[in-house]
Amino acid sequence: MTGVVRLKKLRTEAGMSQKELAQVLDVSQQAVYKYENGLAEPELGKLIRIADYFGVSMDYLVGRSGSGTDAEVVPDSAGRIVSLSGLGDDDIEAVHYMVSFLRRKNRS
Repeated sequence: MTGVVRLKKLRTEAGMSQKELAQVLDVSQQAVYKYENGLAEPELGKLIRIADYFGVSMDYLVGRSGSGTDAEVVPDSAGRIVSLSGLGDDDIEAVHYMVSFLRRKNRS
């Protein structure tokens, strides 16, 4: 079982608890724990929801690509396409940080 190898990293970078992510995904906190620790794999629909929520590709999420930037085109939650091609790793990290910051701000 390969699991969702980058889920914990994405969740913690977004400043979310397992409980908060469980609410977003409509699963139990225990399910999130199992996903993060390779004890269970989410169904395809949940994988898509996780990737869309964090703005990464499913390949990145499951460890098939080395960087969230490998997915040059990522659909955002509004259906728009966000192109990350041409950006350096530092710039992309800044984009992810900014998105995480805005998500936390909007939850307040």
